[in-house]
Amino acid sequence: MKNRSVKKGLSLASAMALTIGGLTPAAVVSGEEVNTDGLIISEYVEGSSYNKAIELFNGTSQTVDLSQFDLQVFFNGNIEGESIGLSGEVAPGETYTIVNNRASSPFLNVADQTSTSINHNGNDGYALFYKGEIVDSFGQLGDSSDFAKDVTLVRQSSVTGGDRTFDDAFETSDEWDSFSKDTADHLGTHTMDGVDTSDGEEPGDGDQIEEPVSITSIADVRAGGTGQTDVTMEGVVTTDLGLWGSSGFYLQDETGGIYVYQNLYDEEIKKGDVIQITGDTTEYDGVFELVNVSNLNVKDRSDLPSPQVVSPSEVSEDNQGSLVELEGVTISQIEEANSYGTLEFVASKNGESVLVRVDNRTGYSYDDFRYLEGMELNVTGISSEYNGTFQVKPRGAEDLEFVSNGTADAIQAMPGSGGVQSGSTVTLSAFSEGDIYYTTDGSEPTVNSTKYTGPITITEDTTIKAVQVGYEGTSSVVTYSYQVLKADGEVRIHDIQGATHKSLYAGVNVSGVEGIVTRTTGDNGFYMQELPGQVDEDLKTSEGIYVYNEDSLDVEVGDRVFVSGEVTENTQDNFLWFDFSDDLTLTEITDASVSVQESGVELPEAVILGEDGRQIPYNVIDNDQFSLFDPSEDAIDFYESLEGMRVSAPDATVVMPRAEYTNYDETAVTVPNGSDKVRTPAGGIIVEPSLNPERIIIDDYSQDMAPVKVGDTFESPVTGVLGYEFSNYKLEVDGLPEVDPGDFERETTTLQKDKEKLSVATYNMENYYATDSENPEKTTEIAQSIVNRLDAPDIVGLVEVQDDNGASEGDTDASENYQALVKAIVDNGGPEYKYTDIAPRNNQDGGQPDGNIRVGFIYNPERVSLTDQPKGDATTDVGVTEKGNLTLNPGRIDPTNEAFEDSRKPLAAEFQFNGENVIVVANHFNSKGGDDAPFGSIQPPQLGSEEQRLQQAEVVNGFVQDVLEQDQDANVVVLGDLNDFEDSAPLEVLEGDILSNMIEELPENERYTYNYQGNSQTLDHILVADHLRDQTKVDIVHLNADFTEEQGRVSDHDPVMVQMDLSEAKETPAMQQEWRVMKEPVAYVTRKGDLSTRSQGVTQVTLTDDSGDKEKQTVLIAFGDDKNWGKKNGKSKGKKKLIENHSVQLLNENGEVLPVEVSVNGNKLMIPSWEDIQPGMYSISIEGAGKNSALSFEIQ
Repeated sequence: MKNRSVKKGLSLASAMALTIGGLTPAAVVSGEEVNTDGLIISEYVEGSSYNKAIELFNGTSQTVDLSQFDLQVFFNGNIEGESIGLSGEVAPGETYTIVNNRASSPFLNVADQTSTSINHNGNDGYALFYKGEIVDSFGQLGDSSDFAKDVTLVRQSSVTGGDRTFDDAFETSDEWDSFSKDTADHLGTHTMDGVDTSDGEEPGDGDQIEEPVSITSIADVRAGGTGQTDVTMEGVVTTDLGLWGSSGFYLQDETGGIYVYQNLYDEEIKKGDVIQITGDTTEYDGVFELVNVSNLNVKDRSDLPSPQVVSPSEVSEDNQGSLVELEGVTISQIEEANSYGTLEFVASKNGESVLVRVDNRTGYSYDDFRYLEGMELNVTGISSEYNGTFQVKPRGAEDLEFVSNGTADAIQAMPGSGGVQSGSTVTLSAFSEGDIYYTTDGSEPTVNSTKYTGPITITEDTTIKAVQVGYEGTSSVVTYSYQVLKADGEVRIHDIQGATHKSLYAGVNVSGVEGIVTRTTGDNGFYMQELPGQVDEDLKTSEGIYVYNEDSLDVEVGDRVFVSGEVTENTQDNFLWFDFSDDLTLTEITDASVSVQESGVELPEAVILGEDGRQIPYNVIDNDQFSLFDPSEDAIDFYESLEGMRVSAPDATVVMPRAEYTNYDETAVTVPNGSDKVRTPAGGIIVEPSLNPERIIIDDYSQDMAPVKVGDTFESPVTGVLGYEFSNYKLEVDGLPEVDPGDFERETTTLQKDKEKLSVATYNMENYYATDSENPEKTTEIAQSIVNRLDAPDIVGLVEVQDDNGASEGDTDASENYQALVKAIVDNGGPEYKYTDIAPRNNQDGGQPDGNIRVGFIYNPERVSLTDQPKGDATTDVGVTEKGNLTLNPGRIDPTNEAFEDSRKPLAAEFQFNGENVIVVANHFNSKGGDDAPFGSIQPPQLGSEEQRLQQAEVVNGFVQDVLEQDQDANVVVLGDLNDFEDSAPLEVLEGDILSNMIEELPENERYTYNYQGNSQTLDHILVADHLRDQTKVDIVHLNADFTEEQGRVSDHDPVMVQMDLSEAKETPAMQQEWRVMKEPVAYVTRKGDLSTRSQGVTQVTLTDDSGDKEKQTVLIAFGDDKNWGKKNGKSKGKKKLIENHSVQLLNENGEVLPVEVSVNGNKLMIPSWEDIQPGMYSISIEGAGKNSALSFEIQ
């Protein structure tokens, strides 16, 4: 058996300890010439995700100061390297390991240094320099091939010097031994011929006799947690080796199970072996593991332990690592989890569910899986966990047992419904026993129909209907439909596209497909469209398609071509950290050969989008999970029916400011489309549950887009080709028409400074750090916006403050950033603010790696002061005293709660203003990253990120409850970037029954602080304790989200402000009113100066008295002398309606009552004309109720 000990290189701290203890390590070579012979790159790890490492070995006779050396990485074949700063020392015969700072624990545990630059991907080289000369190299300079991908490479012991020639051919097999990726076991030790790597100790007569090994039960090992070393256990190997990486396996005894991650032992052990094993404990992605394995001995053979029968909810930490069985579970959500064929599905029973994941390394893959959604199975496997999600991991096909069809079709067909070549055959099968009977003429099958005995040949479009007759009776009818594909050479573009998202011709080679080139996308691809005389007149089938070849395609726009190649459905490649595997596909002809027939052909006429052409569905993206192809109702089908075609957007209004990318610029527009959506003052479109699918995203590949802002229009139609990439259908253009600028300008707050009132703001500064070389004016511009646009609020909650060095390695302090901002505010005429925050732990709060964004405060000491409590730290939870004060100031709220894992922690601070204490909580909830795309393949989209925001909202709400329980009149403000909308579930949880979201006090068209892909939406909020609502005014200052940098934008978020009257609380009205708008009332002033109805309103009012009793009534609203109102709605009869029992007042925008008598009749309100009517915002309020909850409406 193999035994292996692991050594780490001697660190600087270890060298110091040896010196203090009286032993002096080898002399450090510093400030003199270094003998670099024997200093080599000894190991290279290119593993999954961030598991990347480089190891250096000192084979010289001297301790080397690594700060004198320069390790450079050459990404993607570049000939210029990127330096990785080295520090510390490495003794003779020792190693120095540099690991990516986000690698898994087995790598971080042996790291001498971490660095984000250790991020190679198999086609990147390294070179170690000393005084400009190469000491050693890995790879070949300028080579971008994947020469070292998904592999661990260890330098052979016979290599005693570096490869000083970087530009010659490089073969890993010449000097390197290869191991599987994600292997960390070799790091920290290296052997070189002729170099002593021992610790200097010699065995002697005084050695103690090794005592018997103490065996620990697996349950006790698990209870001991991570960080245990040299623990020994015995158990039965319950899985084959390598099913989940390296040569790992699961081990189980009578107390529990554990995963053993190792690659030292392979043929020595098998499933069913009883083994004794020693190692260390750690956790990886939620799985408790034994690593650094040694002293493995096979003791015996044994039957496997019987799996524990559990329900889905009982798969938990209690049985992690052990065999379990789910009996009679219904399967659903079957999907291929990765490109290698790993399979996932959900197993449910009695309202409980759990994820099942079958790794492709078990030898069983997604393509092998024949079970259908709705079937019932028995599932055996290992109880496991992945980052907080419990799951069962079967060991292969033998762990899946059919029980019944459940709700699934009793009969399966191969192939399933779709397109087939004439003469193809269809095979029918069933899991349960019985005979199959079928028809092909559309009639219902019975026992008198044709009995299935063998494959069915398809020579024309055919519908097969079948039943199974067995001991359980006759099954329900299953139907499969087949369309015979056209013969090669007869296929046209609309045949390929079809009335579907995925072509029936996918995987089929076609030839002679004719079209006109409408747009080229570089040398390798182009769009082409059907000749005008050959279209099929079916609006459901697109007449355009994309053509691609890795080799150059020599065509120009206007060429008429014949194309041959394979029809494919392609998804966008993943890019950086973005995963596009759930995107829709783009139908293409790939590996294409092209024959140009003529040039200069007139392009097909573009399809006009909107009410003057093809109206875009504006209420629904998809409502049938792709079961129906309905372009008239589902926007996702509408755009698919135009995929690859020339389209035109007339009278386009910009609803997203220009965004600049590497190869293109992007904006979004809407066109007149027959809908009545809520528009912002700038001309944008307010987000709604449908997500406004009529938005048209434009990609301009000319890279010459004007800096368009929201509300700008184009002087002529925008025309291009409709494509799909990066999760969206996009109008691809190569230049845009002239722009007619809108008249909306950056706003200044409407809240007037009042020395008796407290002003508080929240401002997301978008990854702010003062020394940002790409945006050197940002500090000044933010300062100017705070002074001139926000009128220097008393307290500002700042969001996305990075550390002083931005997204570069270093400590997490941000003092220099705050100081620079404070100085810039003073330089621009503002007060000299003070600041406070708590620096996070490195890379624990999400955002850009090494950026360490956090929330913090600046405050005007001439107006407010920070109360005197000790300051908290990154991990200590702030509490509340019996008097409702903070125990720490500032302090983080429950910072170790898993709700804030890899996310910003809330920061609470207590201020004093005019004798009143105010607690302000700054937040930055987790982003929406990870949510399914609205125009993706998962419908309806799943909001995967929302769960964490719900947890975060619950924690913050609980903290506010703690404050109010101690002091019910406490002044509490909760603010920040909450990354969700005002009507979202997380905001409802945050509000509870103790906070009021001031955003809801604004008119609907003002409620936005951010623009995402053309949807204006509120992500930034300020909430106050309920008793402060009527004493608080709010303003969103629209100065960023609608604009580009050229127009003054300094962040991607708009700031939000409130002004609070903290003097003696006003008497709470005895009655509260709440209005819910179902159809917004809108009035206008006629040329004669009278009031008239533009849109009759439909609302619901709820009145709550001081005892909590509620009454509701639907109220209809009209204006002026609306004669159609009475004819249409008649008059009320019988008992008086709720609203008839109260006096209704008309208020101006300042909340003042106007001398206008509002007419009430049943459930109808009529607001009459009055003298000198002015357009603007007004409201309706029931006398005696809180005016802040009045119903706002607009007079135009």
